[in-house]
Amino acid sequence: MFECFQVQHSEPFAFSVLEVYQFARDASVAEAWLIAHEPYLTSTEYGETLDMVEALIKKHEAFEKSAATQEERFAALERLTTVSFFWKRNCVNCQQKRNTIVLWNRNFAKCSKQE
Repeated sequence: MFECFQVQHSEPFAFSVLEVYQFARDASVAEAWLIAHEPYLTSTEYGETLDMVEALIKKHEAFEKSAATQEERFAALERLTTVSFFWKRNCVNCQQKRNTIVLWNRNFAKCSKQE
């Protein structure tokens, strides 16, 4: 799986692997949060009475607080991992870079499912 990397020192490589696993974990948690809140976001309920509207406003305020706490997690997912940075810097062809990163992430996902 790692034949495309010429690793001279195992510690930097191990750190890169750890970073990819942490990214996968964080992405999974973020995805689960989004999936859990999707029904609320796609709801077409507007409330028919004043009490229903007030309840929806409270739900929305709770959602805003929850989204604010998740903001740092989503921002962290946008930062480049060392592996992504390596490929961004060293790959000439952008499509090749994207394909390689996708394959890299899929390989790690398969490995983590097998464990």
